[in-house]
Amino acid sequence: RYLAAVLWQLMYRYEAKVAKACLPWFVKLALDNKVSNVSQLPNYNKQIKESILARNTLLDCVLISYYIVINYKQSFYLYKYLIIIKHNNCKTSIYINKWRKNMYKIILGSESPRRKEIMERMGIDFKTMPSHVKENIDQKNKKPSELVEALASLKARDVASRLDNEEDEMIIIGADTMVFYQGEVLGKPVDRHDAIKMLKLLSGHTHDVYTGVCIIIRGNKKDKLSNDPNKEIVFSVCTRVSVQSLTIDQIEEYVDSHEPYDKAGAYAIQGSFGIYISEIHGDYYNVVGFPIAKIYEKLLENNIDIKKQNKGLHNI
Repeated sequence: RYLAAVLWQLMYRYEAKVAKACLPWFVKLALDNKVSNVSQLPNYNKQIKESILARNTLLDCVLISYYIVINYKQSFYLYKYLIIIKHNNCKTSIYINKWRKNMYKIILGSESPRRKEIMERMGIDFKTMPSHVKENIDQKNKKPSELVEALASLKARDVASRLDNEEDEMIIIGADTMVFYQGEVLGKPVDRHDAIKMLKLLSGHTHDVYTGVCIIIRGNKKDKLSNDPNKEIVFSVCTRVSVQSLTIDQIEEYVDSHEPYDKAGAYAIQGSFGIYISEIHGDYYNVVGFPIAKIYEKLLENNIDIKKQNKGLHNI
């Protein structure tokens, strides 16, 4: 009965309309652990039907309900974990919590095509909501790591504030990338002259690329089952990049490709400028603007696998 009640609450959080329609059926489950007319339930798999008809247990009934309202492929994996609960007399909450760890919505607080491409390439399910906050940070006496972390936090918090009315658990990721050469900040060039000037500075030298990241892990405030407090993870990653000595013709040709204008430091390592990079020390994706490996690592430290979010129980 407890299991039926908990699963209905979980269903209500993610599929409210369907859950309301199924409420009478779940009440019946909680009262007598039976379903009288299994054959009347729509769109069920023959194998599952036979299982229910043979045993008619609460676990099987919950299985078929999950199949009908969510995803029949995932129902087999749910069945696996329900059987573990049944035979090992484990606490239901352990497995519910494992499910919950896979139910965060991922929000990327950026419009950057490069960051979106990295997330997609890694097979991460996410949505984008760019930050529009003014990046008013006092750069005076700030270390590069402190500067990019402050900017990333501004972005993530701005996006989080616009999602205050959302009830779902969320992971909000903000990032900011900057290029530093001999203590000078090289942002995005404002015009052709600015881009040429930046590339002349980088030519034949080694510079640092810093990306600050702010991850906000937000629980559902209205959900009594949620024991995940809001948490903020802030860090930065540095990669050292060495550029070959460039002629003025090479610089102007690259600038005229229009690739540099929306890039910190006036170049894209993943673009045609890559031919001029002699070596890097550190994370390549950090230079692109999104240190996905460190993001993945930080979330794993909090028992969250970002690759498995919103993909159901088969990833537990």
